[in-house]
Amino acid sequence: MTNRSSDDRWPQRRSSRILGEHGVFRVVGHAMSPGSLQRRRAPYEVVTLELPDWVTVVACRQDGTVVLVRQLRYGTNTPSLETPGGILDAGESPLAAARRELREETGHRATRWRSLGWVFPNPSLQSNRLHLFLALDAREVSPATPDEGEGLEVERVDLTKITRLLRRGAVRHALSALALERALAVLGR
Repeated sequence: MTNRSSDDRWPQRRSSRILGEHGVFRVVGHAMSPGSLQRRRAPYEVVTLELPDWVTVVACRQDGTVVLVRQLRYGTNTPSLETPGGILDAGESPLAAARRELREETGHRATRWRSLGWVFPNPSLQSNRLHLFLALDAREVSPATPDEGEGLEVERVDLTKITRLLRRGAVRHALSALALERALAVLGR
């Protein structure tokens, strides 16, 4: 990845090298020159992860429920209640990926889609973006067909209970919580 700023206040990448390729991500080492805002004066190295962009979907059904998934997250070794989503395939648009992930993880399709913007999931370590979507008039059209390594349960939660779930910490996946909060704002809740 190239320098995004030529402003000498910020550290500058002098060179980069791939340290490892691990399926969907690469570990990259960067030699850095310090910026004027840093106390550090000597060159140093950092490591980042290069990942494909991700999507997540807040899917609202006509019956007033939101379609969520519960799946084991290996980093915490606990089941996590979250919005469906996943990785963009090569050459796939964020909207196409959102539609595919909703169908694969929940068996639902939606007739109306709205972008809720994008964020950097963890800019201290990662270079990718998370694209957030609101899917309206979602309905179940088939059984869920998650990826081979995914074990998940589909849950429907009444839209009026989403704020309460967020406040009590039932949704602990920060990116899903953000997507739900943005969707609630758009829906006037």
